Amino acid sequence: MNPLTPRVRYHLRMRRITVALFGALILAGGASILRERTAAELGRLDAAAGESFIPPANEAARRSLAAAASTYGRSMTGKLFDPLVGRWGGVLAKIGFVECTDVPVRAYQAAGVPIKILLRRSASEHPEWFETSPDNLIGNRLFFHRAWNYLSLFRNHTALTVGTEPQTGDWVFYGKKHVGLVIETGKYGNFLAAEASPVRGRVVLSDAAYLKRVWGSPTAFGRLKQRDAPLP
Repeated sequence: MNPLTPRVRYHLRMRRITVALFGALILAGGASILRERTAAELGRLDAAAGESFIPPANEAARRSLAAAASTYGRSMTGKLFDPLVGRWGGVLAKIGFVECTDVPVRAYQAAGVPIKILLRRSASEHPEWFETSPDNLIGNRLFFHRAWNYLSLFRNHTALTVGTEPQTGDWVFYGKKHVGLVIETGKYGNFLAAEASPVRGRVVLSDAAYLKRVWGSPTAFGRLKQRDAPLP
């Protein structure tokens, strides 16, 4: 038998390291589930809220929902980033890993805002709102992991709106690339956001200056809109 060449030995060693690292990440991700409601639980909340969701009646109610979302977003700090971004059947998502849209989506779900249901219904009823492509087909599960689809939702849905200045509980969009959740705001447009960071490998709290260095200037800030008139 011919001895293994250095090149082959190198690749085998790297494969063993990769498998070991992947196993460690799975164990860490599984443990993190104990610190947060599972995606399945939030999905049930989402479905229940979707049948009766009514936009907040006034600014105080809107701010209350936004504050609840930001509190939940902060609680996700430390969860591991999903490098597969929902692919392979969401194998890593099932054990607690998250990608960037998961942070604001789950935060809104926990606050009682069925954002995924709003996206699903809007995509079905108003497909013209969305920029579809072979990689972004309505009905594909990855459609719900695309930041730009949520940006289109905020720009078009009557219960949602976008602004140019940050407010607590906002979705902060960076073009098609990234989205986070504004946790708190400061002077001169400064803010702190919870983001599932592919750079840092987990959910972290990042300030506006850091986010700008990594992702560029924010494209828009998405938020709930209060009802224009009382319900009959």
